Amino acid sequence: MPTTNPCHVGRLKAVLSWMLLPLVLLFGAMAQPASAQSVLTGVVTNSATGRTLTGARVALKGAGKEVLTDDTGTYRFTEVAPGSAVLSVSYTGLTTVDVPVQVTAGGLSRQDVGLTSDIYTLNKFVVSGEREGNAQAITLQRNSTGVKSIVSSDAFGSLAGNPADLAMRLPGVEGESVGGDIRYIRIRGISQNLNTIMMDGNRMADAGSAGTTREYQFQQIGADSIERLEVTKSPTPDMDGDSIGGAVNMVSKSAFDRKGGRQVSGSIGAIWRPLDQRDEPIRNYSISYSEVFADKLGVAFNYGQRATRSLIDTSTQNHQLLPVGVTGPAYTYNFMVGDTR
Repeated sequence: MPTTNPCHVGRLKAVLSWMLLPLVLLFGAMAQPASAQSVLTGVVTNSATGRTLTGARVALKGAGKEVLTDDTGTYRFTEVAPGSAVLSVSYTGLTTVDVPVQVTAGGLSRQDVGLTSDIYTLNKFVVSGEREGNAQAITLQRNSTGVKSIVSSDAFGSLAGNPADLAMRLPGVEGESVGGDIRYIRIRGISQNLNTIMMDGNRMADAGSAGTTREYQFQQIGADSIERLEVTKSPTPDMDGDSIGGAVNMVSKSAFDRKGGRQVSGSIGAIWRPLDQRDEPIRNYSISYSEVFADKLGVAFNYGQRATRSLIDTSTQNHQLLPVGVTGPAYTYNFMVGDTR
């Protein structure tokens, strides 16, 4: 009967052990539960108005981490060391605050922050709108990657009617009025055909009646749903290079612009020229509603109806047609004056 050499058996076991060792280590590592990351998040708002603050600077002291809030005012830190920490939150025009937080190990910690300013105690309702609108525009311009001018709709009070009335307040932008309403805007004196008009980053189609050019007619859209306007004069690499004059982006209102709750606002007005017999009173109105449900679902509704009657004096005249090759004075044989509305 053949016998097995004990030395050979020992060597075989050693070889098998070394071959199986990587597999044992691999499966052992897979069997160990992965440690969950500690995450710190929250929303930064204006305590006086409840508005969420876009572009607020949030720093985690002692950790060397700093982020900017997104369009909903939300900040988020990942891989945060558990235990006590301090958040430093700042925003243009508002007082910087330091907020102590407690970070849960391997879980999600939430800390909302409300900013305010001592100036609000003087005249809350008058000062807050102008300060906050300008502060938002300045903050977004400071954080932009290119040359951009931004204006918020509440920087000049309640914007009514045509959004071009707001855009023409920016430097380098002029509006062209047709029939008493701003129809075109030009950037840096360049034709309106060489500009790009967008809504929330999406290209807007030509609103002209013929539709044969690239121009955009602003009297076709209402300003009730516009939150702010952004004018980019130097396109960044992520933008199309088809705007010699510049690109205008109209950012629509969102229910997440304010933290929670229900917001309802409206306006009503009239246009009447009592000393002009041609005129009839015109009533204008608008209503806005927004609400956030369970911090997840936001609903926003904006509706407005505005009409403007332009009373224009006109004159027409017809001249004598001279024969070909004949130069000389020609008399006027027909002249009429009238008005349109």
